[in-house]
Amino acid sequence: MSSETLQEIKQEDFEILPLEQHVEAMIDRAIHLAEAKLSTGQRQAELPMLIMSPVFAEYFRYIFASELADEIAENDKKVKDIYFYEMSNNSMGDISDAYPQDQVIHMIIKVSKPSAGLRAYLDSLDRVVTAKLAERIAARYGEYKSVLDLAVVTEEDVRMRRGPASIITSVYTPPMKIWSSER
Repeated sequence: MSSETLQEIKQEDFEILPLEQHVEAMIDRAIHLAEAKLSTGQRQAELPMLIMSPVFAEYFRYIFASELADEIAENDKKVKDIYFYEMSNNSMGDISDAYPQDQVIHMIIKVSKPSAGLRAYLDSLDRVVTAKLAERIAARYGEYKSVLDLAVVTEEDVRMRRGPASIITSVYTPPMKIWSSER
C-alpha cells in the first residue's frame, strides 16, 4: 500500500475539527437533547425563551457537562472520573430556591496525576465555551467571563477531603458521576 493511499484513508476516516467548531457542535447537541426532554408545548418556544426556563437550563447544563466530560477524558488519559454538580444556596430544601442562581457548569475532574498540559487545555476549553455560549445564548451566558468551573483533583485529595475533592464524598449534596474510566 502506498503512502498516498494511507494518507487518503486517514483523511477519509477522521475529521479533526478546530476546538471552536467542536464546542459549537456540543452546544447544538445539548440544546437539541435538552429540548427533547421538554413537553411538546414547551419545545415550540424559540431558544431565547427556552433558555430562560429553569427546567431547560438544568437539562442543558447537565447534558453539556456530559459532552464536555467525554471531550476532556478523550484529551487526557490520566482522567479517572468526572463529576457534575450544581451550586445552590438551598440548604433547607425549599423548592423555591431549588434552581441554581448562576449558570456556571461545575465539574470535578479526578486524575491519576495532574499536569500543566491538562490545566492549559481546560483553560482553553473554558475560554472557547464561554465565548460560544455568549454568542448562542446571550440571555443566560452573555455576562460571564468564565462559564466552566473545572477543578482537577487526585485520589489523595479525595481521601484527605481537600478543597473541591471534598464534594465527591459529600453526604448531603454528592455530585453526579458523569464519566468514568471504568465504564
